[in-house]
Amino acid sequence: MPKKKSFLSKKKPHYDLCKFKNLFSRYKTKIITRTARIGAAELGFMDQEEITDIIERLSSKNFYKSMCSDRFEGVWQDVYIFYDNEKEVEIYIKMQIVDNKAILIQFKEYKKEET
Repeated sequence: MPKKKSFLSKKKPHYDLCKFKNLFSRYKTKIITRTARIGAAELGFMDQEEITDIIERLSSKNFYKSMCSDRFEGVWQDVYIFYDNEKEVEIYIKMQIVDNKAILIQFKEYKKEET
């Protein structure tokens, strides 16, 4: 039986952005999913340093929403929207912290219909 999709979301971040950035800056506590790598490559971000640079430039002003995971009940994911002037693209960034590791779940072009 397929799992029901959760539509819970909130307007405040679930995770501390500074903590996420700190964890993401270290090789041993940084995880970039295959989905995020593919999305980043499609936008022209070809290596971890370029992705990390965008993460470092995020601020609380870029926060969009916090939402429950589609796959894991009770797990929250924070979403940020960031405009990169160099590549002239809005980036949809979904992240979470699990077991003291920063996980970048999605990194793709933001389309307004994605809410």
